[in-house]
Amino acid sequence: MSADELESGKNFGRYLDVDGDGIPYRTIPGTHPSKGAFFSRGTTRNPYAKYSEAGSDYVYNMERLRRKFETAKELVPAPVIQQSKSPPNTCHLLRIDRSGHGRSLCAA
Repeated sequence: MSADELESGKNFGRYLDVDGDGIPYRTIPGTHPSKGAFFSRGTTRNPYAKYSEAGSDYVYNMERLRRKFETAKELVPAPVIQQSKSPPNTCHLLRIDRSGHGRSLCAA
């Protein structure tokens, strides 16, 4: 979220899933002098990033993360795998992005 969105009073919850895709909005640290900052403890948090040990908050986050991974399946490009016609036990190239960058994987 931008500083203008935060200043206008737009509702910000660090883990609030406003559009149902499992990916919450973020702010960039320093975007606003007093709004939109967050702190993570590594424990369960509610949609507004408040520390919580409530089971319902844990379930909410696990379901949100499940939706997030489902959404990512549609947004992240599939790998392009090209296998050479070399004999077995030789090196093959696995392309992992659309730019053509890849790395060599050798079978033992």
